[in-house]
Amino acid sequence: MSARTVAFAGPVGVGKTALVAALAGIEDALVGAQEHRTGRTALPHEVLCDGVGLVDLPGSVSGPVLAALAAADAHVLCVAADDGPTPELLEHAHLLAALDRPVAAVCLTRCDRAGAAPGLAAGLPAVDAAVPVLRTDAAATGAVDPAPLLDVVRGVDRRPATGPVVLHVESVQEVPGAGTAVVGGVLRGTLAVGAALQLLPAWHDALVGAVRVRGALATQAVAGDRVVVRLDGVPAGEVAPGDALVGPEAGVVRSRVLDVALGEHVRLAHGSAVTVLAGAREVRAEVAWLGGRFHQLRLAAQDELLVAPWDRVVLRTGAGEVAGADVLDPAARRQGPSRELLAALARRARGERDG
Repeated sequence: MSARTVAFAGPVGVGKTALVAALAGIEDALVGAQEHRTGRTALPHEVLCDGVGLVDLPGSVSGPVLAALAAADAHVLCVAADDGPTPELLEHAHLLAALDRPVAAVCLTRCDRAGAAPGLAAGLPAVDAAVPVLRTDAAATGAVDPAPLLDVVRGVDRRPATGPVVLHVESVQEVPGAGTAVVGGVLRGTLAVGAALQLLPAWHDALVGAVRVRGALATQAVAGDRVVVRLDGVPAGEVAPGDALVGPEAGVVRSRVLDVALGEHVRLAHGSAVTVLAGAREVRAEVAWLGGRFHQLRLAAQDELLVAPWDRVVLRTGAGEVAGADVLDPAARRQGPSRELLAALARRARGERDG
């Protein structure tokens, strides 16, 4: 099945918003995205283009940005041809690599400016040599033919809609006379009207009263869809960005201590501080190196994370390094490393069940 949602990632100022507007052939995409950038936190914004949702992401990495990337079917990395491999660009490329999600294409913007380097995308993390590179001018003025990009993203498989539903809340809307609505991407499962779900971390019962997918009422949404979900039975003020809407047996827990397997060989010293991006939350944590062939770490977070086994989390260091890690134990106990612990974590890393 072809992809439906593609997220446009890249640093501030590379022209993502203008590109998305031009691809969709509309001007209000620019206005809508700017409205979502007001206030303290910038938020993703989606427009529709020939059946494919184009998600314009803010250039600053945050919890909501990570949640939108994780839930998307595919990613497009936007690169300014005249900027060179800036630290901000490399951070976004490493972020996509850490998420281990497909990069469908690279959009090289500002190709008409002096100093533009058409080959800049080659060698970037997360960008395979076979990934197509699409080129636009400085402002992506006028309508840009979306056909080449849509052909690419339709060749990417959709996220599987199996398992209990999980949605990490990126923002909250108050609907006058109708209660509370949450906005985000469906990470896993199928979210249906009438479903009885739970809202974490409060473990508040929530009934799905209505679902909007790209502005239209729908009876359900599946993994990869960006949605607005009206929740019945949830009082105003009982839900906040960073919360999670989950189905029964989703396995998502509240935790400040979790054991993970580091996906990349990034050097993280014992006792060092990192920022953990998990779901739509961004929390500082201290690293304890456990060792083992799967590079196991223990993360002691300063605030609660909402994670499940095998969730992919992203670690950022103060030096700008970015690495992905798989959650082995989302509710680890504060105990020192032992042979038994390392053996149990190794079994989980291999996909084996304990006992």
